[in-house]
Amino acid sequence: MFFSFRGQRRKTSTRMGSPAGRVDRKRRSVMRLGALAASVGVGVATTALVGGNTRFGGSGSGGSARLPVSIKDASHATGPASMTTVLLVFPDHFSFRPDEIFVAVLGRAPWAPDVFGYVDPVHGTFHPTGNAADFRLDSATMTFSVAALRRDGGQPLTLTIPPLASGRVYFAFGRGFDAMPSFGAGGPSNGADNPVLYDKFELHTADHPNFHLTNDDFWSVPFTISAIDANTGTRRVVGYPHRRADMIAAFDSIPVLDAAEPFGNPSIFKALRVSASDGRLTRILSPKQARFADWGGDDAARLAAAQRFTHFWDRYVNELCWRPNRRFSFYGKDLADRQVFYGRVEPDGMTLSLFIDAAYTVPYRVPTLPRPSARWGQPDYSPTGGDPSLFHNTDSSVGPIDWGFLLAGNAGAQTGDGAHWASDPAAIAIAMSICRGVMHLDDGCVSWIDPARFYNGAGNGVATPRMPIFWYAKLLHAFGIDARAYAFSYDDVYAADPAVYFGGRPELIVQFGQM
Repeated sequence: MFFSFRGQRRKTSTRMGSPAGRVDRKRRSVMRLGALAASVGVGVATTALVGGNTRFGGSGSGGSARLPVSIKDASHATGPASMTTVLLVFPDHFSFRPDEIFVAVLGRAPWAPDVFGYVDPVHGTFHPTGNAADFRLDSATMTFSVAALRRDGGQPLTLTIPPLASGRVYFAFGRGFDAMPSFGAGGPSNGADNPVLYDKFELHTADHPNFHLTNDDFWSVPFTISAIDANTGTRRVVGYPHRRADMIAAFDSIPVLDAAEPFGNPSIFKALRVSASDGRLTRILSPKQARFADWGGDDAARLAAAQRFTHFWDRYVNELCWRPNRRFSFYGKDLADRQVFYGRVEPDGMTLSLFIDAAYTVPYRVPTLPRPSARWGQPDYSPTGGDPSLFHNTDSSVGPIDWGFLLAGNAGAQTGDGAHWASDPAAIAIAMSICRGVMHLDDGCVSWIDPARFYNGAGNGVATPRMPIFWYAKLLHAFGIDARAYAFSYDDVYAADPAVYFGGRPELIVQFGQM
């Protein structure tokens, strides 16, 4: 998943240099970013935002009397060479002024993973706040108006980010982070209780620097990110180079032939549109992220929609993937290993046995996996008569498993039927291939790794209850550059995700699409 250690190493400088030298180097870095933007076509028909009421405070009310706590102050000096710069580029006639766009950069201290904090992207300083479990965002001191990034005579809008571990860069549009419900290190709420249009990407600027565009929780805003790929030495761009209206229209056009169909019902993807009180769409949730309350306006609607997600792949799994006496081969989740696994479904169609030889004589260390489906109505998490705690259950010792939730990447049980799905390379590859609609194909070493076969349903993109299409992922991959997106927790299986390791070239460009 995110932040696996690949790519080139880069030594981190610990020399601070003179203030004048730092300013001069920062100015040259910004000039290089502007040239980079032009060289990859980012500047075509776009301008950086100009004007607005520059505030050096955040999106909360009032100013900040808090003094910056730099990495040097925390006994870890960081020189300009180890800074990552992120140039922000917006279309002409963008929907929001710079003083209506806010940014928060949160993450962990690279020298102490248990220390959480925030970054001042104007000055490039990290402010440790303590343990991640105790973190609460203070929007007045920890978030910044994009207008504040334009300084030193009108230079481009640039974030300056020091070494940061497992970080996230959040953008809020129209309203600041103070308009969101209070949140901690895990990030803002994605439900209807959060009326703010926002999005994010993940960024690791310490060892093995990389960024990751992730939508396994939700999709909200179209943007692309580019950097020099440490593995190829060429500039690589990932993301969604499209208008927001066009992407929303595609979600609106998802075909629903029978809204009452229990299995493989695409109506679930239309139930998870989150809008503000003025009717503006703020985000589209991934089904795996949805809370019970997100599934509808009342308990009956919520239960019906949530059960359809729980059982979304049941017919596909039961009739095609766990077909009695079926035999097939496939790779584990990491193609670099090229380890071939062999699967055999037992005659009762309930158990899949795994082997490491083509003769099916040497059992794999995870010898069997259960059929990942349950009878309709199980688990019963109905608010009336059922057990609400079984919603999103992945532990068979507690009760019936919510298999739709588990297969989408939310497994976590250590024992029982829910074990291995999130920890074993063969089991993860099987789960993701179910989600992509290719697990029924016996030549897994060919078909499971071919993106052209993903999300095709019964053929030509036609979804049926027996061969459903997970439209949330299909559309994001369709809009993503090179068909790359991160729509599931394990969408990096077979290298289909938009992660880039940029090593010693820490100059990123983020270009937003028209809203």
